[in-house]
Amino acid sequence: MRLSLPNVTNGEVIDLSVTGALISTKTRLEIGDRARLSLVVGRQPFQAWVTVVRVEEGTRSGGEVRYHTGVTFLSLDEGSRDVLQRFVRRDS
Repeated sequence: MRLSLPNVTNGEVIDLSVTGALISTKTRLEIGDRARLSLVVGRQPFQAWVTVVRVEEGTRSGGEVRYHTGVTFLSLDEGSRDVLQRFVRRDS
């Protein structure tokens, strides 16, 4: 998973729904930040513009802090919307 802000940061998706995602990153984002989220869902590319709605300190591993960040989708192209809907239907 990749977030494009002024800088690019990598992370992991913890949870994914039709309205948003919970992600884990090394970089602390701020509520209200907007970014381009890029990832692969079920072997298909997925991209969306997102806004940060929640940030919590998550796990610590070897002195490294990971932040759990809740984002909502602002804008999806039709292909990404289809990929997401298929994934959510399959996963439920």
